[in-house]
Amino acid sequence: METFKAYSGYNKNELLTFRRFTMADIEAMKTSHKTDFLFLDRNGYARQCRTNGKLQTWKTFPDRYERSFKYGMYENFRLDTQAMLSTLIVLEEGE
Repeated sequence: METFKAYSGYNKNELLTFRRFTMADIEAMKTSHKTDFLFLDRNGYARQCRTNGKLQTWKTFPDRYERSFKYGMYENFRLDTQAMLSTLIVLEEGE
């Protein structure tokens, strides 16, 4: 699994190791009750967001997913499968 380093959006001196979201991570969202996720903001910092709805799936397109997320008090965004794979990140263990 390819990893990369990015600064924490909450502590600019903290350099952490992350990996991109995979299809296995999205599949795990179906059964998991985890509500906190990490994403890269526009400046390349790792930020935390929460789920703001249920994972939406389609019977006719089994690899298509959508989910809405909340960041801060007023910001909401919705990610489809490709956006989740490119935006959401996972903190590597041991960091």
